[in-house]
Amino acid sequence: MLLDFRYRMALEFSDPVEDQYFVMRCIPRDTDRQKLTELSTEVEPDTAVRSDTDGLGNSMLYGLIREKHTSFLLTVSGTVETTGSLYEEHEDPSAVELFRYTAPSGYTQPGPELLSAYTMLAETAPADDYGRLIHYARYVRDTMEYLPGTTDVHTTAEEALRLRKGVCQDYAHVLITLLRLAGIPARYAAGLMRGEGESHAWVEANCSGYWYGIDPTNNLLVDDSYIKFSHGRDYEDCMVSRGIFRNPRAIQTMGIAVSVVPEDQEAAPQQ
Repeated sequence: MLLDFRYRMALEFSDPVEDQYFVMRCIPRDTDRQKLTELSTEVEPDTAVRSDTDGLGNSMLYGLIREKHTSFLLTVSGTVETTGSLYEEHEDPSAVELFRYTAPSGYTQPGPELLSAYTMLAETAPADDYGRLIHYARYVRDTMEYLPGTTDVHTTAEEALRLRKGVCQDYAHVLITLLRLAGIPARYAAGLMRGEGESHAWVEANCSGYWYGIDPTNNLLVDDSYIKFSHGRDYEDCMVSRGIFRNPRAIQTMGIAVSVVPEDQEAAPQQ
């Protein structure tokens, strides 16, 4: 399937800022499941935008705006061809690479809540890795309540499970932690999903050498309606945007607009 996508981030500053440095991870990766066929980027104020990849192979856009300004707009759009495959082949079978996604990370350190949940789930878990992936994902979907505003970008998996509430980032962190406790390599994936209207997060688990994507928030297998920007150990590795600027008095307000539609359909107007 050919999917047209558009990611638009707008920042407004209460006072003029300068020396704004930005890094964006909003370029779809080329994988077994998807290929980027067209790409366009726009930045206001106008500045040179460079591209690179990080240590995990995620594409980055970065730049520096030295002059004073009160707003910043970045738009990335293009077309991705998705294959419909439910998995990616593991590109690096080394033990070191897989260990990265088995060891606890900053957001996925298990505490009493997660250890108790894992002990309970392990009693009835299937023997095969894929079966356990579905088993643990179903628990997360049935246990958590999707409720924006109850958590923030700093909330850990342990804190989210204790609350039994959160958003897609929290669902992903809880599932990743359970899978890693079971010895299944699991990584955080960030990107877009048809019909979501904003960026989204899900989980990829390595079962018998293949990375299977599963979306615990929506209780879905990741199919050709998803576009992946990045993957990593947790949210920290996959932040879509980060940056700094000069002016300690300035307050930043962010707006995000996203669209993903089949190429032969017209995208809804963005605000």
